[in-house]
Amino acid sequence: MIIKFLNQWQNKEDKKISTMIIIFSLIFVIFFSGCTTIQLPNLIVEEKKVEETSDILKIENIETIPKPPIFSSDSFTLYFTIRNSDSEKTIKDIKINIFDPSVFKIEKEGEKCTNATPCSLLPLDQKIIEFQLKAPEKEEIASVEITPKVSFKVSFSMEARTLYDVVVVNLEELAKYQQAGKTLEVSRNKILSSGPMKIDIELINAEAVIAGKTGKLKFVIKNSGTGYLVDNVIKKGSLTIDMSNFEVEHDMKDLFSCSGGICSNTDDIKIIGKESAPMLFTIKAPSNIELWKTFTIVTKMNYTYELRGNKDIKVIPAE
Repeated sequence: MIIKFLNQWQNKEDKKISTMIIIFSLIFVIFFSGCTTIQLPNLIVEEKKVEETSDILKIENIETIPKPPIFSSDSFTLYFTIRNSDSEKTIKDIKINIFDPSVFKIEKEGEKCTNATPCSLLPLDQKIIEFQLKAPEKEEIASVEITPKVSFKVSFSMEARTLYDVVVVNLEELAKYQQAGKTLEVSRNKILSSGPMKIDIELINAEAVIAGKTGKLKFVIKNSGTGYLVDNVIKKGSLTIDMSNFEVEHDMKDLFSCSGGICSNTDDIKIIGKESAPMLFTIKAPSNIELWKTFTIVTKMNYTYELRGNKDIKVIPAE
């Protein structure tokens, strides 16, 4: 009986020692790698990424009544359709104007979606936009057939959102999986909302963060649409990053202010080409994680975007 008890006690002690050896080996690897968010051999994090449509607002069917050719000095209507291709999001503060009428004269601005009276498009809604124009006099075109281009722009306001999961794992639990020859498999979500401007988030050089340790997050703002971000900046106070489940540090004191893990931009963020410079934040995970736990980071960003359209309109001199 005593021998059986001693054998059971010895087996338990051996398991404890084995677990401790694995934990210390993991700590050793982490310490000498110089990073607390390394790729751990028996941990697989599957990322489930959802990136919704970029070109949410469509400009379609740019036509004239009557159809070209237009006779000199005649009046005509330029019209087109704007359509919200998203089934959930409303597009707000839509403003449309002709910024280059070329040789044509604008007789009447559109009554919908102007600078003075912006409009909105509900999900899957559409509107027909009209402008009354007049062709130049025959003398103005020297009695020659021409095909000038009328150019217009459509600006609108949007809110971009990104939800990004950070998995925090208990190191001892991970050691138990390794001791048993098993792999810990978990998943995380990465959801980028519809609209042309996206906020991409990445946990650098890691699949997860170890409980009580730090990880580094990279944020990049990207223009994934076919249009233009107005002024090529995300304006001061327009970006909010909620990392309130973590302790947060950063080296961008001139660009971000953080309180309670919630950060917002205190200056304009420039977009050069199609994206911003990387924005790096260090997060420290909670230490009281029993097995593993998923925390969601929520980012919100307001911006104004612009699309452009044009129409070649043939004009012939009237007899």
